[in-house]
Order: sequence, then C-alpha cells, then structure tokens
Amino acid sequence: MKDATLFDWYEQHVCLPSIMAIRVTQLRESVRPAGETTVFPMDTLSKGTIWCDVGGGYGHIFLQMCKMSPHFQFILQDMPNVLKQAKLYWEENNPTALKENRISFVPINFLEQSPESGADFYYLRHVIHDWPDHDAVTILENVRKAMKPTSRVLVREYFFEISLTCRPVGYRKRISAMFARLATRRQAVSND
Repeated sequence: MKDATLFDWYEQHVCLPSIMAIRVTQLRESVRPAGETTVFPMDTLSKGTIWCDVGGGYGHIFLQMCKMSPHFQFILQDMPNVLKQAKLYWEENNPTALKENRISFVPINFLEQSPESGADFYYLRHVIHDWPDHDAVTILENVRKAMKPTSRVLVREYFFEISLTCRPVGYRKRISAMFARLATRRQAVSND
C-alpha cells in the first residue's frame, strides 16, 4: 500500500486493529492508577461535564473515569473497527454506563474530520507522537474547530530525550525538542 499510513494498513488487515487494541489496552491497564484520575481535579467539575476522547482506543481511561464520576458524559472516538471492539469491552466492563447512555462511540478520521462538537474536554492520549508535524497540527486544528469557547484540550504524551534510531517505517516518536517545535508551530497556526 504505497503512501498509506500505518493506520490505513490496519484497516486493510481487519484482525490486526483488534489485536493491537487489545495489546495497547493491556499495556495501558497495567499502569495504574492513571494520572487522569488521580491528578486532574475531577471533583471540581460540574454534573453533566462532557469528555471526548479522540483516538481513545477501547476507552480504558474513560472506563475508570466513568466509575469514579458517574455524573459525566463520555464520547469515545476512534476508527470504526476499534470502536466495534470497544463496545464489547464496555459491555463486559461497565454495562451500566451503556444502559444509562453515558458513553457514545463515534467513528472518526481525525485527519479529515473534527471530533464531536461542544464537549467540555477533548482528550488526546498518546496520539500526537505518531504523526509528522503537519498531521499533528491538522489533528489539533480539527479539535479546535469542535471546541466551544469554554472547552479545554488535554494532551497526554510521552517523549524521549534522545532520538530513537530503530523504529518501524513511518512510525514517529518525538523527543522533547520536537514537541517544542510543534508547540511553536501550533501557536503560529492559531494566531493566523
């Protein structure tokens, strides 16, 4: 698949997004407690606060948040094949949230579409590091289009202090200097 992204390739190999999502979920769940639920002041947010997880996989972070804060609403956005598996994951791990319509599953191609509009918080966890600068800016621009004036964007990433020399073709890990350059570029785009 010439000029295809890693995620395009996953779409053509249907079982692989499921395998990848399961492995990523297992890895993420092995790191507890998540900073989002222990550091961010959830108890200060009002009833009905709406969270949108852009590229959120199975929604394991929202699953934790949903159990801790039953008065929030959640929107999980990812590729359609991932969301099919995410629904099964939620049916097994928090069927009450599904019955109460506290979680919705909305497919997205975040390079071409904006997330659901009007959320109070847009959350991107380990998303930006996978993309070249121009795509990372596009993702953030698309999120900005969906935001209301009081919305906030929370970006959780990891970075390396040294550049990795061994990585799959097309895969990107940012070092701290790369995030600084992206932030500057983002500000320049925002000020237009």
